[in-house]
Amino acid sequence: MDKLHNIVKQIDRNDESINIHITAIKNLTDQLASLQQHAPSFEATHLASAATQLQAEIENTIPRIQDILVQNDNLIQRMLDLFFELDAGPHLDKLSQEFGRYQEVHLEKRDLIDEYNMEQIYYTDLVAKWPQDSTIKQLSSEIDELSSLFASSGL
Repeated sequence: MDKLHNIVKQIDRNDESINIHITAIKNLTDQLASLQQHAPSFEATHLASAATQLQAEIENTIPRIQDILVQNDNLIQRMLDLFFELDAGPHLDKLSQEFGRYQEVHLEKRDLIDEYNMEQIYYTDLVAKWPQDSTIKQLSSEIDELSSLFASSGL
């Protein structure tokens, strides 16, 4: 159970980090929109320089998100391997089903990044469509409860 717990906690930390990056992209997008809205009051070279800098910051954030998603891919595989190894009966079945829901959300995130990389969507769409999900936090709580149950029963 400790291995499951550690993997879920790492996935949760990774998801939090991704959410911070997504928020940063949203904030940079808002700054870019504000800059464009106030364009007439800026010198053209200053406007172009500021817009280029904001765009570069957005573009530099995407690979960080991709790296974290790859880390989560590996953690997901480790989690699946552990589910296969463990035999906790109906408790594990419930965890496995919830983890399946998390995997669906994870795949949705991967698809959005792929669409962005293939230039099918813009970063504004990426941010708007990015799924907010608490499945992994719920899974972490349930693993904690299950660990306590097993510990109290001597398993």
